[in-house]
Amino acid sequence: MPRLGHLRATGATGTLVSTIPPYTAPAWTSAFTGVNPGQHGIFGFFSGNAQRQLKLMHEGMIKAPTLWEIANRQGASVGVFNVPMTYPPRPLNGWMVSGMMTPYERGALGRFAWPEDIQHEILQDVPNYMPDLHADFASDWHDATLCGTALEILNQREQVLRHLLETRPTDLVFSVIEVPDRLQHVYYRYLDPDDPYYDSAAANEVRPVLTDCYRALDRIVGLVHDYVGPTGTLIVCSDHGFTRWEMTVSLNALLEEWGFLKFRASGTVLRSTLIKSLFSYGQRLLPGSVTSRVKQGRERAAVDWSRTRAFASPKTYQMLFVNVKGREQHGIVDPSDVEQVKSELVERFQRLRTPEGEGVDVAVWKSQDAFRGDAMEEGPDLVPIVESNRYYLDTGLFSTTSFEDSRDLPRGLHHMEGIGMICAPGVQAGSSFRGSIMDVTPSLLYFTGLQVPPNLDGTVPTDVLSPGYISARPIQPTETNEAGLRDETSPYTAEEEAEIEERLRDLGYL
Repeated sequence: MPRLGHLRATGATGTLVSTIPPYTAPAWTSAFTGVNPGQHGIFGFFSGNAQRQLKLMHEGMIKAPTLWEIANRQGASVGVFNVPMTYPPRPLNGWMVSGMMTPYERGALGRFAWPEDIQHEILQDVPNYMPDLHADFASDWHDATLCGTALEILNQREQVLRHLLETRPTDLVFSVIEVPDRLQHVYYRYLDPDDPYYDSAAANEVRPVLTDCYRALDRIVGLVHDYVGPTGTLIVCSDHGFTRWEMTVSLNALLEEWGFLKFRASGTVLRSTLIKSLFSYGQRLLPGSVTSRVKQGRERAAVDWSRTRAFASPKTYQMLFVNVKGREQHGIVDPSDVEQVKSELVERFQRLRTPEGEGVDVAVWKSQDAFRGDAMEEGPDLVPIVESNRYYLDTGLFSTTSFEDSRDLPRGLHHMEGIGMICAPGVQAGSSFRGSIMDVTPSLLYFTGLQVPPNLDGTVPTDVLSPGYISARPIQPTETNEAGLRDETSPYTAEEEAEIEERLRDLGYL
């Protein structure tokens, strides 16, 4: 990747710590708002939990001002390309092509771009345009087929983005390429030279095609760098990092083992292998919207809520909820006892060991320590994070074992630490920094010469600037920073929701 290598050599490089938890929906939203999930309200792909109404998140549910809103108010135009959580696309001074969470399967590709003539141009040039790379980590690792599809999508991204930059130039461009995430979910251990799988026969067969994908990705980096030019600013970032997947841990199985979660007698039947097989068979025959409702009803019916103090909800990934009286539909924990339950769970996780006796380096974040802001009502009470992130924390209700060994597969998991690179006037070549994914928005605003809202959680990494640069160009605060009008009405049909759920399930989010 010579273009990425050039950026690393001529700019500042560092680590960007992701959100809690380190997943696409909250992390990219924090990148383009500059605030934590407690302010923007996106904690995962769904709001709600196993007792509340579950809602698939979308652009209209973001409660904080976005980068493009902040920039537009100051007269700057913005191009938004393939960014998660931007469906449905909204009018702005510039243009927007939505990314992940855009419904497109089964031949149904609805409105994904604004203005509408952009969508016509894209489909005229790329009739089979795909807003997202669909990967299934449970099966795609067998061969390099996914790499072929990834390469096709990367070529599409380059072609479309080049057309937009040439025909509709804007002051700011925010572009996401989702392909590395999908490839690393499926093939991570084939890419890590320190991993035992790296020199395997399967890795040697797949890696040449994987390498072609990263070459194509580097061409897109170069495309944007050429657009920016020597006097502009280019920030390259990832919303999280990656590491190898070694173990699957069932959070609800642990809660049951510790006495926090209780199942009904009928729940034992609902968790049986036979029922699981019948449900899987039904998923292949029935519409996705039907099986989704059936699964949710099965989950609720299996739990004895009258004896359950805490639970992990299947569609709110890696989050724990206390069964609070007056808040949850079947709550039993008095609000005055919530902190005690949280502390008990923190202590339990701190003592957690694998069946072989190895300690699990898990940190459990209480909501008041992980988040802050006025949008915390849909947030979790606790978020466990395995600091090495070699453990997949499963939130399904029907696992009967706490630990499952996953070391026989080459797959990868999200890590809290992602990457960041900054090439801009005033940035010292070879300097380094450690920051947050929330730093992206204030940094883009500052280096573009725009004002920065003072209430952001992210900051500008001033320590990478040349001496005297910040005093010559001080950070100018904005006077107002309010979100534009939002339409929280779901833009999805029942079938579109089911299709998106299926894609999220194949990636391991559900």
